[in-house]
Amino acid sequence: MRAMMTAAPRKLCAALLVLYVALLWLLRPRIAELCSGHLVEVPEVAGWRALPEISPRDDGLSLGPFKTHGHSTMPKYNGLGFADAELYDPQLCRSSGVSLAAWFERGPAPDYERAPLELRLRQAANGVFVVSAGTGSDPTPEQQNFVIAVRRASGVWLSLTTPEAPWLAVLLSIGAAGVIAGASRPQYSRVGLRVGLACLSCVGVVCAWAFLAEALPSSLS
Repeated sequence: MRAMMTAAPRKLCAALLVLYVALLWLLRPRIAELCSGHLVEVPEVAGWRALPEISPRDDGLSLGPFKTHGHSTMPKYNGLGFADAELYDPQLCRSSGVSLAAWFERGPAPDYERAPLELRLRQAANGVFVVSAGTGSDPTPEQQNFVIAVRRASGVWLSLTTPEAPWLAVLLSIGAAGVIAGASRPQYSRVGLRVGLACLSCVGVVCAWAFLAEALPSSLS
């Protein structure tokens, strides 16, 4: 009887381990990505206004070879109220972009009128790109403000992809460790099962919170 009571939690731990592996595979896009480089910020380039602008973008979020992304607080009004705005290279890690807060959060007031269409891009020497911005339909270089200068950095880069990624990584690691201990050692089977179930519940809460946070801005607009 005692052996049967010990075997049941061990089997449940083994089943939970399979579930954890499946969850890790399903949630990996929300945790981290591995790619060949990222963007790094560099100091402002002297005389950047004299550099020619790169060809116009074909949509509201493209900026030469780069893309902008963020969360529009007013999506019905052509992306006005751009929050958490970043510049990223589609060929590199999207999650390793650089912040555009200098314009969208600290630019001309009111900040809800700032939009990606106001951004301009120029290329300097040594692979450095300069992002500037100005208000109005077609601001001259003198009417534009410096936002940020960036360059591409090569090398293998592991980057977290979402705000909830650290929580998911920690919970999945602790839960998996618990069920592995419970499945491999009888004396830890009950504790491992409890740890695994507790972490699994927390993963569900974090995922629900993340999906709700993504859905609320669009539903309230």
